[in-house]
Amino acid sequence: MRSGSVSWSDEMYRIVDRDRNWVPRPDAGFLSVYHPDDRDLTVRVITEAVASGEPFVLQHRIQRADGSVRWIQSKGHVSKGPDGEPARMVGTAQDITDRVRAETDLRLTEQRYRRVARAMSDLHGSPDLQARIGSAVGELLLVDDVEVTIVDAGPSTVQVQGAATIVPLMYGQRSLGFIRIGGRANGRPLDDEDVAAAEALGRQAAVTIENARQLEQERDLAEGLRALADAKNEFIATVSHELRTPVSVVLGLSSTLHHHWRKLDDEVIDDAFERMRAQSERLATMISDLLELSQLQAGAPGLVVVPHPVRPVVQRVLEAYAMPAGKTIALRADEDAVAAFDTDALGRVIDVLIDNACRHGGSAVAVDVRGGADGVLVRVTDDGPGIKADLVDRLFDPFAQGGGARLTYGSGLGLGLALGYVEAMGGRIWYEPNEPAGACFCFTLPAAVRG
Repeated sequence: MRSGSVSWSDEMYRIVDRDRNWVPRPDAGFLSVYHPDDRDLTVRVITEAVASGEPFVLQHRIQRADGSVRWIQSKGHVSKGPDGEPARMVGTAQDITDRVRAETDLRLTEQRYRRVARAMSDLHGSPDLQARIGSAVGELLLVDDVEVTIVDAGPSTVQVQGAATIVPLMYGQRSLGFIRIGGRANGRPLDDEDVAAAEALGRQAAVTIENARQLEQERDLAEGLRALADAKNEFIATVSHELRTPVSVVLGLSSTLHHHWRKLDDEVIDDAFERMRAQSERLATMISDLLELSQLQAGAPGLVVVPHPVRPVVQRVLEAYAMPAGKTIALRADEDAVAAFDTDALGRVIDVLIDNACRHGGSAVAVDVRGGADGVLVRVTDDGPGIKADLVDRLFDPFAQGGGARLTYGSGLGLGLALGYVEAMGGRIWYEPNEPAGACFCFTLPAAVRG
């Protein structure tokens, strides 16, 4: 320091990109190799070291002759002369550019994955997954043009389509959709690390999507099970009541006849026996319906579904049906309407629908049979008040008694049986309003396959 000269090693000249002809001067000249933004810091550290006599360590940038910037770690200490004053400064310089860049990249990577973790955690419980996934990707990659599509089957690998990058939403081996990234991160193209981060977020998003789907399915299942349990409880209560009524009548009348047989005249006795017979028939019909329904629900109705003309079967049912007083029934049927069905099952369905129309409709009932290439359509209509809209969805549910009405033959169980038989024969049954008034029950029978 007292000599007023600065001496550098060959390595130092190499680091600063100067040749030996360039002589660093002890005045501010040698600072020209330092980055402009770090010169004040360098002067301050050296000045403090000279004043305190303490060694120093400094990381700073230099500007090489070609204009490139390198990071340097300088270490040094000041030696004092016999008089105690600073006499000489000795130090080393090490190029730490690669280390600084690695540390910077690591810090940026950590920040990136902290954003990934935050974005992933934000996905859980989000009501709008597609929008939230898109927002998370945008925050992660610093892009604005992001579009998320959730589909049953999507791409399984990253794809580049023009300026856009397509990242799959992979759940195991299944793709639940994709993320389309059309923007540019910080004005530069997406690199491999960007894509890897988007894929990581896509996998987490797919897990969240699948969990949301499963939760919705479980919720629907739970609601369905609750509804089924409520319907069965209602059904059991209603059936118990209906079974109790005929049993109570039979028990009451039989007890009366047993204790008062000799005191009763023949007319009273005959009336008692007729009422017991009617209630026993009602009980037998109800038990038979319950057994039929149980067999249909078990999937073992034992039907023989083969080609038949439809009109003769319907005609026999109408001729055997005891029409109530004041009711009329008309049959309009294509003679050549042929379908595949079980004759007993079709007769049961027609009987149930006619009985339902006579009990709940007006005075006129009609049965229409129309054949077609796809099968046969049968319509049973009446001119009554029709069915309230809030009851339509539960008409064919054997566990539902429309609006709390008591169970009667041809209503709750009857329509449930009709549904079971039609579906067992490969057809479909439904309700629609009759025009201009009344109810219309329609069902199809599959076309006969001719050999």
